[in-house]
Amino acid sequence: MDNKLPLKSEIMTYAKDLIEKGWCKRHSATDKFGNITGTTSECAENFCTAGAIWRAAHDVLPFSTYNTLVINELIIDFLSANKIKSIPDWNDRWYRTKKSVLKAFDNAINYVKENEDEIGVFPESKNETVGGIMLHTMSNVKYECNKPR
Repeated sequence: MDNKLPLKSEIMTYAKDLIEKGWCKRHSATDKFGNITGTTSECAENFCTAGAIWRAAHDVLPFSTYNTLVINELIIDFLSANKIKSIPDWNDRWYRTKKSVLKAFDNAINYVKENEDEIGVFPESKNETVGGIMLHTMSNVKYECNKPR
């Protein structure tokens, strides 16, 4: 089994792709009807900036507490590349546009390409204790994706 993880720029590019398909404010993720859903839900179609980074990392990394560390690194890279202090505050500004979010992702992709080639290898131990961002995944909420609530 190959333990090599994807490049951070690949995860950031995937997050940008998610935003291109659908962007939202005030929630980590929403479904096609605008209902709040978890970032990892199969119903999620629109993502805020942090939600897109979370979902992209979730989709491409093997499950581990290590994911949270990688997500934190990506969040910090996004903040540093765009000289902002808080992604939710920045994303949710009344004047923020999808176009400006996509431009910020371009900045972040270039930043990680210049500053970090690889995340590393998947750790052998899965018992690490790491801090993280709290996004509401609502994994216990079940509903059908094809109808409004």
